[in-house]
Amino acid sequence: EKGWFFCGNFGIILINSAWNAGPKAKDILEKMVQITMMRGAQTGGVVTYVKGRAGSTRGVRARVVNSKRTDLSKLVRAKLASTERRASWWNGLLDDVRFYAGHTRFATTSKATLAGCHPHQWSLPQ
Repeated sequence: EKGWFFCGNFGIILINSAWNAGPKAKDILEKMVQITMMRGAQTGGVVTYVKGRAGSTRGVRARVVNSKRTDLSKLVRAKLASTERRASWWNGLLDDVRFYAGHTRFATTSKATLAGCHPHQWSLPQ
């Protein structure tokens, strides 16, 4: 029997570094969360990439669980802002191209948890 998946995926790639400085890209990301959460999303998050050690790149995630009377899109945006702020203190954000991939989830068969909103954590092959 076929099932239903109530998740929403969204993303944005900023090629022009001028977009990284202003709020417009975050406005667009917030709107993407609003659209995907209309299906009843209870958790959500965004992953972006920052400078790692020795010139590498590493992903950082911003994840939230929505409460009964909160706006998931605003929570995701605020968490992303604090995550990027922390990352810029440690190693720095990527200056030129910025990539954001996000995910919202409606917990149909389990509790709404941070683990359930996952956005895109890759692991080594097993």
